[in-house]
Parts: sequence; C-alpha cells; structure tokens
Amino acid sequence: MKLFIQTLFFFLIAAQICFGQWIPVGLSGQGIKDIAVQDSNIFAVTADGGEVYRSNDKGMNWTLIVDSNAVDIAISPSGKVFMIKDTLDDYWSYSTLFFSTDNGDTWVQSDIVEQLVDSIPTGWSWPRNITINPSGIVFCGIITGGSFAGQSALAKSTDDGLNWSTPGMEVRGGNIFAFKEPYVLTVGSGWFGCAHGDYLYLSSDYGSNWNFLGYPPGPMTNSLGLFSNGNILIGVWNWNGAGQRDILISTNNCISWTYICTINCQVGLSFQSEFSEGMLIGTDSLGVFLFSDEGDSLGSRNDGLTNLNVQALTLANNGYVYAGTDNGVWRRPLFEIIPVELASFTATSNGNEVILNWSTATETNNQGFEIQRSTDSKEFFTVGFVNGHGTTTEQHNYTYLDKNLENRKYYYRLKQVDFNGTYEYSDVVEVEWRAFTSYLLEQNYPNPFNPSTVFSYQLPVSSDVTLKVFDVMGNEIATLVNEEKPAGTYEITWYAENLSSGVYFYQLKASNYIETKKMLLLK
Repeated sequence: MKLFIQTLFFFLIAAQICFGQWIPVGLSGQGIKDIAVQDSNIFAVTADGGEVYRSNDKGMNWTLIVDSNAVDIAISPSGKVFMIKDTLDDYWSYSTLFFSTDNGDTWVQSDIVEQLVDSIPTGWSWPRNITINPSGIVFCGIITGGSFAGQSALAKSTDDGLNWSTPGMEVRGGNIFAFKEPYVLTVGSGWFGCAHGDYLYLSSDYGSNWNFLGYPPGPMTNSLGLFSNGNILIGVWNWNGAGQRDILISTNNCISWTYICTINCQVGLSFQSEFSEGMLIGTDSLGVFLFSDEGDSLGSRNDGLTNLNVQALTLANNGYVYAGTDNGVWRRPLFEIIPVELASFTATSNGNEVILNWSTATETNNQGFEIQRSTDSKEFFTVGFVNGHGTTTEQHNYTYLDKNLENRKYYYRLKQVDFNGTYEYSDVVEVEWRAFTSYLLEQNYPNPFNPSTVFSYQLPVSSDVTLKVFDVMGNEIATLVNEEKPAGTYEITWYAENLSSGVYFYQLKASNYIETKKMLLLK
C-alpha cells in the first residue's frame, strides 16, 4: 500500500508538471474577495462577512484571525500586513486602516487620516483600499465627502505605513493603481461641475508628482495595467449589460482608446516576467482570461479551475498566481499561464538561405511552431514546422533555414501552437535576401546572451580576415579570427564567462570591408 501511495503521489505531481493547471489551496465553499500572499503566508478575505483567514503553510491549514467586516488586505515586502475594515454605527459606515507586525495575531489602528488633516477634509474621509508596489511603497485610496458621491484621493508611505503624505484634493486618484517602476498609474473619481466622473493620473517618480492624463473611456474602472511599451489596458463599465465591462487599450498615453472586447470582468492583474507582460482578467462566470501588453486576447486560462467566479487575483513573490473564487483559494504558477515566453526571434541572410533563430524562456503545453513567410507583411504562408518542448522551465533555442529564395525582402512570423489547438503569433521580423555576392557580418545570436554567443559572417572572395571584440571604451577584449579565409560563410562561438554584464562591440575587417555591431551580455 505504501508503494502504491508513493506511486500515486508521484503521478499526481508529474501530472501537475506536465499538464499545468489550477489547484485548490483551501477554504473550500467560501467566497473569497481578496488575497495577499508572501512566501508561505496566505491571507484571504471572505466575500460574505469580511472574515480574514490565514495560512502559514501554503494553504494546508487555515486560522480565522478577523471575524468580520474586512474590506481589503495587503502585505509589504517586510512582512507587515495591512487591512482595511468597515465600521458600522447607528447612522453611518466608515473604514479604518489597521496594520500588523506579527503576521495578523494583533492589529494596530493607523493614524493615516489624522496625518493628512491639513490636505484632506477630515470627518468625512476614510481609507478604502490598500496597494503596495514592488519596491514596498504603500498606496492608500481615500474616500472623501461620503461613500457614494465623494471625491477620491490618495496617500502614500515610503516607510511601511508609519508616515503618510498626499498630493491633496488636486489629484482625484486612489480607486485603483497600476505599477511599472518608477511609474504609477491611478484612476479616481470626483466632481467636474455638476457631473461626477473618473480621472486618470500618471506619476513618473513613484508617486511624488502627478500628471493628469485624461478621462477613462468609461466609469467604474476595476482593472488597470501599465506596461513597458507605454500601453495602458483598462476595464470599464459597459452601460448595455449588467455587470459587463469593456476592455480597451491606449497606445498613445490615453489620447485615444481601442476597444478589445466586452466581458464580465471583476478583477484585473497585470504581470511582467523576464520576457513578457500582460494582464489576467477574472470574471464572474467565465474564469480567467489572458491579454497581452499589445491588447491581444489570448483566451481563457481555466485548466483545473472548477469554480469560474473569480473575484480576486494576486501574484505572489514565489511566482504563483492566486485566485479567489466562490469555492475558496486556488493557485497556479505564472509560467504555466503564459503558454510560451519568446525570449528572442531574429531573421538573418547569408546569401544561401534565410536563417531564423528564436529562443524560449519557458514553455507550457507547446506542440511547436509553424514558420510563416510573406512578401508583403500582410498575407502569410506556412513554409515549415519545428517541434516544441511541451512543458519546460528551461531555455530552448530553435533554428529554421529557409532556402530557394528570390532576391527581395521577406517577412517571417511564428505561429506557436499548443497541443489543445490554441495558438499565438509572434511579432513579425523582416530580412533582405540577396544572392551570395558581398561581404556580410550578421547580428550575433543570441543577443542578449549569457555566457556564449555566435558570430556569423560571409566572404564573397578569399580575404585576410580579423574578427575582434571590444568594450565600450574601445579596449580590445578578444581576437577571434586573424588569418586568410577563402570565400564562404563562417560561424564562430565566443564565450564571455569571465566578463561582467554590459555592452560590447565586435568588428569584422576583410580586405576593404569593415563592419561593427553591438551586443549585450546579461548575467
């Protein structure tokens, strides 16, 4: 029996590795509206009653630590836990910010409102939500003038919630935040004449100074993403359907918005890994959907998720995405949700063929890649297929050679196909192909690299050749070739394990031909 149990346990673990999916973490039967996670500690707020449960062992055991009325919860990098809790009296309800330095065993009321008395009206103001950026700066949304018609404001703390500052009532932010350090994006609400609406603000210095970007494309924003390419993804109220939200993207700093889709979105989680960025959207009946930082809808990510009412999403420091549903807490590694992280994709020509090189950082359920070619960048045709590596967290490099070409410009893209038939296109790369009649130094591959990279060059005639590597100061680092070479194509691998990260240059001299290119070593 012991052998059988061990074998079954191994099979279940292997199944999770090979067929990645959501797995339950605990609190089955409970509706969960907010989650905060750090290391092995998980805090979950229930949708009915606002109870707070804590697990210190990654969800194996849970303890009730707050019995009612919790609204929001967050953990700073230091381990300090913040909670906003509603207080009900005979006439009104308001919220209070608490913090705990002993993992939620005891709570201390914050004096945030008292600290902001000179900048935000007191008496009718209280904290409503708490968010912490990757650097540990704590941001708090403030409601003023009543919970329905009041104007929103924000405050921040750079010392783990001890001291608070605010830009005052001039910045109507704080309802929701998105971070791409050092940038902070926020949406808030307030009065404009006789109308009440939403406002978008951006800070480029961790929230010290703010610029008004404009108005969101709709009210009641509940998802917000800010990405390295400058794009902004947002989910706003759709007036035509109860509970429905329009997902839109702006690629020009909120000057205009492009509609993506309508979905019953409840929560958004923007993420970034080493090679990709995007947003996960949790819905009230359809589960979790993935959108890229370009606004591409990449489909659902619901494998293993038995309850599709997703009210909370958070990305923990251990690389797991946690979801709060009507049936407890679930988790899944982020790398499983991103089907293939494409690290690089290049096209080069050597006079004989076009060489396509690409590499992946991780792969999930990856059947392989269709190689598609075009002569006008609009109509693509499949010219080959390269098998993938299924599910893996290791980097893999791929190469495809496209031959029998005419002298012209070509465009290539990859169609990455999962075993279940879903697919995603890469960016398009272009290359000018000419018959083998000239000198040519290719861009090194991979680039960036660690610790080795490959240089390729071609010679139309026999030539005295030198190939050298230099640092940014012009100092010669290595001589890789220094001899006469006959006409042909050549490759040479360079190892830089003894060098530090940074920019380097490599230069080819052959007869009267001189070409220098830049490369990046990342360790």
